[in-house]
Amino acid sequence: MISQKENIVYSWIAFIAWPFAVFIYAIKNFYNRNNQNLILAFSFLFGYSVFLYSGDILRYESAFGEVFSYTWDDYLYLLTHTLSAEKDLNYSVNALIRTPDIFGLSLSFIVSRFTENPRWFWACVSLIHTFFILKFFNTINYETNWIKSSLAQKIFLVGLAFIIPFYVGVTGVRFWPALFLFTIYAMKFMHHKKLKYLILAAMSVLMHYSFILPLIVLIIAMLIPKKRIIYIFLIIGGIAIFAASSISSSLNTIKNISSSLDDTTIDDSTDIYTNEAAIEQKKNSLLQANWYVKLKADSILYFLILIGILDALGILRFKENQFLRTTYPIFVAFLILTLLTKDLASISRFRYVFYLLILSRYVILVGIQPLNNSLRFISYLFSPILLLYVIVSLRAGFYYVDPILLINNSVLTFFMHSDVSLSEFLVGH
Repeated sequence: MISQKENIVYSWIAFIAWPFAVFIYAIKNFYNRNNQNLILAFSFLFGYSVFLYSGDILRYESAFGEVFSYTWDDYLYLLTHTLSAEKDLNYSVNALIRTPDIFGLSLSFIVSRFTENPRWFWACVSLIHTFFILKFFNTINYETNWIKSSLAQKIFLVGLAFIIPFYVGVTGVRFWPALFLFTIYAMKFMHHKKLKYLILAAMSVLMHYSFILPLIVLIIAMLIPKKRIIYIFLIIGGIAIFAASSISSSLNTIKNISSSLDDTTIDDSTDIYTNEAAIEQKKNSLLQANWYVKLKADSILYFLILIGILDALGILRFKENQFLRTTYPIFVAFLILTLLTKDLASISRFRYVFYLLILSRYVILVGIQPLNNSLRFISYLFSPILLLYVIVSLRAGFYYVDPILLINNSVLTFFMHSDVSLSEFLVGH
């Protein structure tokens, strides 16, 4: 009989031989601690081997090359002038220097002390991002048991696993790990009411300055009296404000809030996020996208908003545990924030906090009452929407996957890279 220690050794030997196959096995048996370590190891390999396709990842490649030339004095200067809109030294404006937070700059600088190869930076970013994903799932798993989960719970779990596309931790370096960090500790803060969790949630601002907004929402949610009638009025008010206000007025509100930070990089970055012309350009580009891309984004948004409203208003009633009752206020708060920022381009990314909260809620609800017909019906309605979302997300993500990673061993992954992405390999473009 093979001991647990021997099984761990064999699993790591198998990982060295064929990491992708072991990764798939580890995903299927996620709740095992050693399997989570294997998932982390594979995420490191994915980050290192990422295919350089387009977008922010190319800007970060250029930025890393510049950071490599910095001295410790340069780094300390930038660190102490993080919020300064103008920096006295002759630094170029790149993806790491112009941002009013310290995570990307600090991580890239530390990695650059050992190598000038940006692939090690992406490997570390991917590892950190995956660490927070696993911590998030462990937080939810603590509240419910999905080892013997029902079909309905499996559907919501798949939604929870795929709602954040797998590749964004490498292509979006700052925002996505900050998203998980904030959501984990926002839930813990609401549940345990301990200041340390609020401080940890606030650390997300150091990863991406824009998390000042959800942090404010979290504090407001904490202060509002815990009465359902108040939440009902807030939801109705949020819907009414959204219906009555324009994009311009919503942007002006955000700009007014940031105006107290004039002459800082936060104010400059807010101007970028709230530029009406840029928002219109993004909306027009989405209109020109394939029908399934538009349907993928809209269908899941409107479905989860609808279910969230019905749930928050008490039209859908389910048995809750203590965790769901204590985190209910932020579920409602981020539902309202999603309604108010739905059309605001980059700012609307905070809908993903709501996505994580509502899908976590339903994973736990089904775990509490696996035979509830309403929950099963909702999961079945969700299935085709989720299927489209997963397929389109995977299709987009394949542009950043090196096909060699799927067949290579762990050692050769550091030396062999393909000239085409997995998407190009499979369909030719």
